[in-house]
Amino acid sequence: MKKFAVIGESLSHSFSPILHKIIYQKLNLHADYGMVEIAPKDLHSFIINNQFNGLNITIPYKEKVISALDSIDEPSKIIGAVNCLNGLEGFNTDWRGFLKSMQVNNVNMEGKNCLIIGAGGAAKAIAFALIKSNVNSIKFKNRTESRLKAITSWVNSLFINNKDHVTPDIIINCTPQGMFPIQDKIPMRTDNIYKNQILIDTIYNPLITNWLKEGAEKGARIISGMDMLIAQAIFSINIWFGIDAFKKIDIIKLKKELSIYYAS
Repeated sequence: MKKFAVIGESLSHSFSPILHKIIYQKLNLHADYGMVEIAPKDLHSFIINNQFNGLNITIPYKEKVISALDSIDEPSKIIGAVNCLNGLEGFNTDWRGFLKSMQVNNVNMEGKNCLIIGAGGAAKAIAFALIKSNVNSIKFKNRTESRLKAITSWVNSLFINNKDHVTPDIIINCTPQGMFPIQDKIPMRTDNIYKNQILIDTIYNPLITNWLKEGAEKGARIISGMDMLIAQAIFSINIWFGIDAFKKIDIIKLKKELSIYYAS
């Protein structure tokens, strides 16, 4: 039996083991999936010596893991973050997962003005996806000024036609603010949210965060992080098994089937 896992510093929020095991059953794959919490000091040694067939990487190691790898794919080089390992080869399936989640939710991002909350690996992956989608502009909001300047400089180096905007059409939260067990937090105030604005959260536990709830009350369209989680998981499975699992897995149907696990 092949064995896979997600690794991070704290994984009490993680839905990945349940998700992967259900997908494996649907695809008749003889595999198991677990989770491993690792202290920062042990990360490099674990990556080099682990016996798993493949790994997913989550907070806070998507950028830090790269130094331990033999190679990474081209998007990972540009983004500077990895969330999927096949041996010591790194991939970024976050940006593809985000694009797929927008596709299944019928969100057309071309020409849109976008605001990303956060400045970490997930923020860079989604910015990369937005550039690929021909958006009009990308801005960032982050608590740490130095990281805000760094990610703004990075995106402008890739997106030379980045325009200025005052009011975003799409806002994407790429921070853990609002994720279990700190679900009372919100990444930004919703005072200026307006009807039909699109709010997207990368958080999936809880399924609908307080930030999304407040946005919906203002009339915004909201999209949870569950769709992206499912999509990036399937892209990881495609890498590990050399298949196209999207031919057999419908993201929206799967999300409905999974509702029993995240109803609370």
